[in-house]
Amino acid sequence: MRILFLRKLLARFKKCFIRNKGQETRIKIPVDIDSNEQILRAVFDPLQASISKKKIKEKAFMPPPGRSDLSVYRRKYASEDKCIESAKNIKINNNKLVGFASNRSQEILAASSYLSIVFSPMDEKNRYRNKMENVFTDDPGLPFHADIKYSPELQLRDSEPNTDLRIIAKLLARKSEFIVLQE
Repeated sequence: MRILFLRKLLARFKKCFIRNKGQETRIKIPVDIDSNEQILRAVFDPLQASISKKKIKEKAFMPPPGRSDLSVYRRKYASEDKCIESAKNIKINNNKLVGFASNRSQEILAASSYLSIVFSPMDEKNRYRNKMENVFTDDPGLPFHADIKYSPELQLRDSEPNTDLRIIAKLLARKSEFIVLQE
């Protein structure tokens, strides 16, 4: 009798702490990015990666023309499926999503003093949210979105090659773990 009671009690206790597969837990996303947090950057073949060589190119860490930021995901606050689904919505000409460049935030920041990582959640229309203090993992849009920001001193100039920016981008590409998506 006592064993049956304990089993029932244990079963109820487990239900309190184990979530069902497919269900998300509502977690508040902090504005500050932990130094050990995994940061993912979607990469596309052939522009940003070579799938045949299993190599990330420096272009994966070059900001788009006229910009000084790169979109990234805070992996701790998004499932693998959410990251993939979100990245598949990115259209870059005829390039194909092939995986993610993965780094710890401290590795990114160690690459150059010209870099910062900023929490920048987006709403369901891919617009930056105005308020960031109450963002949760189950909010619509991309609550797990962040940006790697290059310092204004390194912004791309129209006609000049920016050697410093390329050196940093090459270093980030080299330091990244290439997570290749399975077809």
